[in-house]
Amino acid sequence: MHIVTCAIALLPVAAAAAGVQTGPSGDARPSEPQTPMPDPSFLRECAFVCVDIQPMGDARPVTDIPAAWKRGGITLADARAAQEHARKVCLPNARRVADACRGLGMPMLFVHWGYRFRDGMDLAPVIRRSFLADLGADTRKWPHHIDAPDSRPADELGVRDGEYVIAKTDQDAFASSNIGFVLENLGVRRIVFVGGHAGACLGKTAASAKRLGYETLCVVDATNDAAESRRMPNLRATGYEYLVTTERFLALARASHGLSGTLETQLLEYTSSVDGVGPLKADATFVADGRRKPLLVIMHGYSQGRSAVSADAMSLARRGVFALAPDMRGRGDSAGDWDSGGLDVHDILDAVLAAVRRWPREIDAANLNIVGYSGGGGNAIACMARFPDLFRNYVSFFGISDYAAWFRSGGRPDCNKLMQAALGGGPDDVPDAYLARNMIPAAANCRAGALWFFWDEDEKQCPPGPVEAFVRACRSAGLRRAAVHVSRRGDTHRWIHGSRTDHPGLAAADDVYMPSVQARGQRPPRMPSRGRLVVPGYVVTRWFQVRVEDGRRGQVTVAYSVRNGKASVRVVANPGGYRVRVELTSPLAALPPPPR
Repeated sequence: MHIVTCAIALLPVAAAAAGVQTGPSGDARPSEPQTPMPDPSFLRECAFVCVDIQPMGDARPVTDIPAAWKRGGITLADARAAQEHARKVCLPNARRVADACRGLGMPMLFVHWGYRFRDGMDLAPVIRRSFLADLGADTRKWPHHIDAPDSRPADELGVRDGEYVIAKTDQDAFASSNIGFVLENLGVRRIVFVGGHAGACLGKTAASAKRLGYETLCVVDATNDAAESRRMPNLRATGYEYLVTTERFLALARASHGLSGTLETQLLEYTSSVDGVGPLKADATFVADGRRKPLLVIMHGYSQGRSAVSADAMSLARRGVFALAPDMRGRGDSAGDWDSGGLDVHDILDAVLAAVRRWPREIDAANLNIVGYSGGGGNAIACMARFPDLFRNYVSFFGISDYAAWFRSGGRPDCNKLMQAALGGGPDDVPDAYLARNMIPAAANCRAGALWFFWDEDEKQCPPGPVEAFVRACRSAGLRRAAVHVSRRGDTHRWIHGSRTDHPGLAAADDVYMPSVQARGQRPPRMPSRGRLVVPGYVVTRWFQVRVEDGRRGQVTVAYSVRNGKASVRVVANPGGYRVRVELTSPLAALPPPPR
């Protein structure tokens, strides 16, 4: 549990200033806020500021409290109640408030403790004297140095690229950090506060904000304190213009956004249905209005994580889709080893099914789609071949259709090193592994969904030759739903390698493929009832699934036939002599059936 050892020095003063009744222990009895709600216009020229919600460690109850807390009259029971409130109420509510503010496009500021000098000479003198008195002269035992693992915002807050993380060295962030400069440069006039402690760091920072002329709102159940019984009295003593609950704030955000539901991001955790790897993690971003929306999976780049596409997820969710951004295994916060286009692609299927189970009222399970950038564009192409009737639209930006060809192109030497480490060598060392990652022979599998390809004529990182070969193979097989969009020098919009965080112009492509994603009355994709499929490692359809070896190496061809909902499958080409497993069941059976 994160404890700021000196933060309670003024708590009894704050309680007394508020004129609160106290019990025999001196603890104040909290009451619910009664301030009126602001007008929705409050959220214009407004910033979100989170103070000192940092990693909380394990969930074991505290067994002792700092001497300064005892001198302030705080009991162990009250501190334990505060700890439980911080973990179970404050933290999840702070995330909900943060996501609502993200949905409104507000600047996001996260303040945390973090002094830089090992001897603590950059700490506020009163804080340093408190550490010396209570913890001794050995500064290695002092908390909150900038290199300490908990000197950062809590992971649960979902801090993203482009958001502002600010270290402070005193309880008042305005007196000990550059937060004032940041807010002034952003043109902010109003602040939404969450965090703690209510009578120390949060309270003093908010009091300074008021003194400097900012209008302040505090979300009361997204705050914490050293003693739970003193939290509400300390919030009242600070003098915020508005004290509201999380639910009331979300209603305010909805009114400001003009939506029937507020845009929010929730964490999805799931495990691989193939080998049990987990937890795997994804962010789900959507307007929580109870209306079923098209699901759009958004895949990050080869060496990235889901945070790299957070701006894409927010932007696309505002257009009315349910955006799902997974961390591939071994990337971001997901467990497991990076598999470079192997079973990590199967994890996408598991993420979709987990999301459909969790949010059945928000997702139109008959309308599933995927878009990816760079390595994520390669994932989208792999899904075209491996899950030919899962998605209605498969969208690849500067993707990868053949990992051996990409390796040999030298477009990304850094990624080549990652590929070699993940697969055990290059294409000449482990050809079977790269064979399972070559989707070009499987292009004819893609008969059910619409295929979209975007790249720029100057693309160098993922040279388009292999994708062009994939498209030619599609067209040679008679597929007419493969649309290619190549931007050129002089074009108004260019599909420059990256995501819209780096290249906002990529958002212009939304107008190209999103009408197909959002078309009404669409049915689930349907494969022909008979045919052949090339299996690059594995294939999963709504009727059956085929796996070559462990799914990470090898390629075979199967013939299939479906009659009266029952499939028959046989291997017709296996020049490598691989072990092949055929299952006449499918995890996709949980989805709405395709039309007959």
